[in-house]
Amino acid sequence: MNLSLCLALISLIACAESTMHYRAVRGDMFKMPCERWSRVEDLKNGIPAVTQNSRVPFKVEAAHSGNYTCKTRICTLRIQRFPHYLTIYPEKYPPIITHPANNTEEVELGLSYTLTCKVNYPEADPPVVQWFMIDTMAFW
Repeated sequence: MNLSLCLALISLIACAESTMHYRAVRGDMFKMPCERWSRVEDLKNGIPAVTQNSRVPFKVEAAHSGNYTCKTRICTLRIQRFPHYLTIYPEKYPPIITHPANNTEEVELGLSYTLTCKVNYPEADPPVVQWFMIDTMAFW
């Protein structure tokens, strides 16, 4: 690769990959998409305390959330650094219907009734909840 093409490639990549934000679920396997990376929180006197090889996937935990710096060598001329953010969410659990009990409610035919439905779910992982009414008369 000639020098002018390499410099053009560096400029293109530097503009295209300024900041990345990744999301992972605790317990999932994750791999940073760069040659080498370090946690911003792990910097000691401006020097990364821990640098990892991103080609090795790791099982994410809550402690892995944070700011990272990815280092990428482009055309062996210089190292580009890009900020990366990793957010770890708790394990996905299905929502739990807490009311009505046993997912049923008895009503008296012909009277008006307000059905209140409550769903419990982790705040960090809110699901999309939809309620449907089944017309039992359609099955007769």
